[in-house]
Amino acid sequence: MRSTWLISAGAAVVLLLTSSPAPAQDRGREPINRELRTKFNDRDRQAARRWYNENRENLPQGFWDEDRSGPGEESRLQAGTTLDSSTRKRVRPVPVDLLRRLPPRHYRYGILNEHLLIVEDKTWNISDIIRLHGDDGHQG
Repeated sequence: MRSTWLISAGAAVVLLLTSSPAPAQDRGREPINRELRTKFNDRDRQAARRWYNENRENLPQGFWDEDRSGPGEESRLQAGTTLDSSTRKRVRPVPVDLLRRLPPRHYRYGILNEHLLIVEDKTWNISDIIRLHGDDGHQG
């Protein structure tokens, strides 16, 4: 009986070590495009602008006058650029009530100079940006 148990346990170990997990078949759905998950879509932009307009009278840190920078830094806030170490220190967390309106991301959300950013955790590269104070809430 002990030898049967040892043989069964050994076979199970061999199967676990030599098998690979089969990818789940997701029929009827389009494949997920990783690029889309790291960019804001129109719904995200509308939700962010709505939050901004609803909270205009009581905006948190990150939206205050002393949080704003000069035109030189403003021009560097573009998708595809990397935040330098001094700028990273000024990025503020996104308010919880705004964060709840946005989908979860694999990247970090942040607020800087009235901009909502998606940045890569390790590199601090800006993946996408929404200008919250301005005409239409799009990058700019």
